[in-house]
Amino acid sequence: IAVNIAGGIVGYGAAGISNCRNSGSITCSDGYEIGGVAGRCAVVMNSYNEGAISVSIPEGVSSPVIGGVAGNVISAAAIGRDHNTGSITVNITRAYNSNIIVGGVIGGFPTSSVAALSHSYNKGTITVSSNNPYAIIGGVIGSASWNHTLEYSFNTAPLNANSGIVGGLIGFASKGNPYVTTVFRCYWLDNASDNAVYGISNWGNTLPAGT
Repeated sequence: IAVNIAGGIVGYGAAGISNCRNSGSITCSDGYEIGGVAGRCAVVMNSYNEGAISVSIPEGVSSPVIGGVAGNVISAAAIGRDHNTGSITVNITRAYNSNIIVGGVIGGFPTSSVAALSHSYNKGTITVSSNNPYAIIGGVIGSASWNHTLEYSFNTAPLNANSGIVGGLIGFASKGNPYVTTVFRCYWLDNASDNAVYGISNWGNTLPAGT
């Protein structure tokens, strides 16, 4: 398909989504918000994706966000009990000068409000093919850039990328006051990423393994 917002159950879930399952594959050639269950949503609870997600990002698509369950979560909410077991493959066909965000469960959280994800996991291999230093890949959350929390969650899948920022749990996280990303009782396997819990960059923090 070639659409702006794409999801296995719904493209845009403005009222929230719960108790949904997608097992169909998703192939998208032109979207900027893509998720296994929802491309964009207010809330997603008790939902999971089993289908493979394949995205080709051509020239002209700005700041795409891709998640195993939801691409973008846009409201201040506590969400949880979501998981992804489908593979996520992203092919970027040109050099970008804007962020490309990929998360095993959630691509991006809202950038101006508090949100939390709990009791969720990713087991789907993530592969991002690009030479883009702005690619951000997280095993559970791609980007958590406000007062966001990740707890009781894990990633056990490999993350494969030849450039960008890669984190076993979170790709990009807020690094200091007034906006701090909190991680509590989460884990990832060593094969998930060579980096620490957050991607190592000028923007993010790093924490020792075993968080």
